[in-house]
Amino acid sequence: MYDRNPGGVCNRELPATALGDCSGFLLAELQLWERLVAHRELSTRSGIPLLLVARTVVDLNGEATVSAYAVAEASPYRCSDVMDSREPRDLTNP
Repeated sequence: MYDRNPGGVCNRELPATALGDCSGFLLAELQLWERLVAHRELSTRSGIPLLLVARTVVDLNGEATVSAYAVAEASPYRCSDVMDSREPRDLTNP
């Protein structure tokens, strides 16, 4: 992580502008993130930490690219403050 990130910073300190350049997110995972942000009615500012946590999940698993699994695993850690009474939806299918 420290070798990959600009300035050798940890994921938590990675600026949003650098996130796309060095994070290993693929289009499908970013689309899943967009659906999570929209479903939970988060602002982009609130959604960025979800990407950082997903990147950390991948680092802990020793992987190079972020998977949909990592985005889904990160979701409860960054979105637990949003309580929603709506029926749960399958966010993997738009």
